[in-house]
Amino acid sequence: MSDPSGGAASLLLLGFLLGVRHATDADHVLAVATIVSRQRALRGSAMIGAAWGVGHTLTILAVGGAVILFGVAIPARLGLAMELAVGLMLVTLGVLACDADRSARPKSQPPAEPTTRPASNMKINLKLPDKTLTATLYDTPAARDFVALLPLTLTLEDYSKTEKISDLPKTLTKEGAPAGADPSVGDIAYYAPWGNLALFYKDFRYSDGLILLGKLDGGAEALSVPGSLKVTIEVQEHRP
Repeated sequence: MSDPSGGAASLLLLGFLLGVRHATDADHVLAVATIVSRQRALRGSAMIGAAWGVGHTLTILAVGGAVILFGVAIPARLGLAMELAVGLMLVTLGVLACDADRSARPKSQPPAEPTTRPASNMKINLKLPDKTLTATLYDTPAARDFVALLPLTLTLEDYSKTEKISDLPKTLTKEGAPAGADPSVGDIAYYAPWGNLALFYKDFRYSDGLILLGKLDGGAEALSVPGSLKVTIEVQEHRP
C-alpha cells in the first residue's frame, strides 16, 4: 500500500516547482522588476515582492478552490479578457519605466548646489559601528527640516553600489529647492519622490527630485561597504 503522506509531499513539491516556473514567466519578471526598480530601499523592494506573492497565492486558492469544490468552469471569453488585462498592464508598466528613465537623464537645469554657504552651526555627526564621520549642512529649509528630526538611528541600505539610503520618519520641505541635483562623492541628499535620505560614496547622474542637504567633511569611503549599515545621526555639540 502506498504511503498517503508521500503522495501529498510529491504533490506539494510538484506545485512548488510549477509555481517557480510560473513566477519566472516573462510577464511576471517584467512586472515585478519594473515596480521594484522604482524603490531605492531593499526593504521596500522586499515588501513589494512579498505582497505580490501573497496576492498571487490568495487568488490561486480562491479560484482553484472554486474550480475544485464547486466545479466552476472559467469561460473562454473571461480567460481572454484576463490575458488582455495583463497585456495592458505590461504596456502601462513599460511606459512608466521609459518615463522614469527619461526623467533621470541629465538635462539643462538651474544650479543644483544651494547658493547659500554652509552655516557653521549646522554641523552633524554620523556615528557608524567603527568610526564617526562629520558633515556640514547647508542653510536651507530642507536641511533645517532634517536637523529637526535629529537624533536619528537608521539602517542604511546600499543602492546601485553608489549610495547608502534609508527612509526618513517624516517628509522634508521642498521650499526653495532646485528641480534636481547632480550628486558627487560625500553629498548628503534627500530624494523627495520617495522620502529617502541618501549618502553618496560615489558620483551619480543628475536626478530629478534630489535635494542636497549638505556634505560629509571627509571619509565617504567608510560607506562603501556591502550590505546594510547602521548609523546614528545627531547634531554636533558646540564646545566653548
